[in-house]
Amino acid sequence: MARFFLEKIFPDGVVPRDVKFLTWATTVRFMGWSFVESLIPVFLFSFARNYAETGLLRSIFDIVYILAVPFVGILADKISTRTILIIGILFYPFVGFFYFWAGVTGVALFIVAARFFNGIGFAFDSIGRSTYFRKHVNKPVISTAFGYFDSVTNFFWVLGVLFSLILIKIFPVHALFLAIIPTSLIALVMFFYLKKDGGKNIKDGVAGIFKDGIFYSMWNEMRGWNKNLRLISFVTFYLGFIGVVNNFIIPIDVYKNGGNYQQIILIGAVLALPYIFGFYLGEIADEKRKISVLTGIAFISLFFLLLAFTENYALKLIFVFGLSLAFDLIILAFAGITTQSVSEEHYGRLSSILADSGSLGALFGPIVLGILADILGLRSTFIIFSLINIVIFILLLVQLKNFSQK
Repeated sequence: MARFFLEKIFPDGVVPRDVKFLTWATTVRFMGWSFVESLIPVFLFSFARNYAETGLLRSIFDIVYILAVPFVGILADKISTRTILIIGILFYPFVGFFYFWAGVTGVALFIVAARFFNGIGFAFDSIGRSTYFRKHVNKPVISTAFGYFDSVTNFFWVLGVLFSLILIKIFPVHALFLAIIPTSLIALVMFFYLKKDGGKNIKDGVAGIFKDGIFYSMWNEMRGWNKNLRLISFVTFYLGFIGVVNNFIIPIDVYKNGGNYQQIILIGAVLALPYIFGFYLGEIADEKRKISVLTGIAFISLFFLLLAFTENYALKLIFVFGLSLAFDLIILAFAGITTQSVSEEHYGRLSSILADSGSLGALFGPIVLGILADILGLRSTFIIFSLINIVIFILLLVQLKNFSQK
């Protein structure tokens, strides 16, 4: 592992220095979350009564994120992405405080506030970061650069998650949310050392957005997309929809069936493990993008089917690992395909549309899958979506038949 970390996490001449620095700044911010994010589904579940109600609480983040992303995406094309990142990080200390106070008081309104601020903050953070990457990395290795980010952030994420196995025995769940505050402030200081990449000042940038029209600009952007980009946007929505199985449905299912906090935390660690190898997956995705997408979709279908017929906790961990690996391979391949498909002046809009697509799926996923799980049971729900994945596979196989591998 040490040799892998030295040779692959610190590659020479592949990932630009600024992108590496942004990766490490984000790693610091993520560390605060790693202590507690695995427990958020069951933390929300403690304020609700079933899957569906928990899904509604979870969806607050997605609704706010979806509404904020178009504005942020257009703004990222007009001002420095460093400024976008700085604005986003300012929201996170409030997120940590509101989660903590929800646990202290037992008042769900503080959960709503935490999810609200989280949605705005992550809109600036995620769009700013992906736009910064697209602007500073050579297109032929863009998947590798995103994979580098996955490797670094998730290596330390797993360490944080494993450390939380000890912390949860000492502190109540809500106290762990306080770690978000200092790590966000450290990341804020680091963001100030990023290079500016041009653009207008904030005042002129915001004025330009309202002059152009937010939704008109986004609609006009999508009108110029080819069939491949539109299909990728749809599949991104679908991946967001079914992705909640890993970080929402499975943790709650384990908890409902007698699982403890340590078992829930281990699920979070297993989910992050495949992303440690993101650098390798990114290299594969840069070489064989279409094959990477199809392989990922095929394995998602397989693991959904396997999940439908197992109650064993250890096997669930294995299947969750496989799903996470498949998701990352697809996302990295999509990053390469989409970056090569638009001009640099539209990277912010591209990032925001794709982010909204995934978030729309993540918004409806917990609610729809929660209702299906409450009515049909998890086994039938997993079988249904395993079959839907086969349809998606065929659609991609036919539609992307003329897509260049590079």
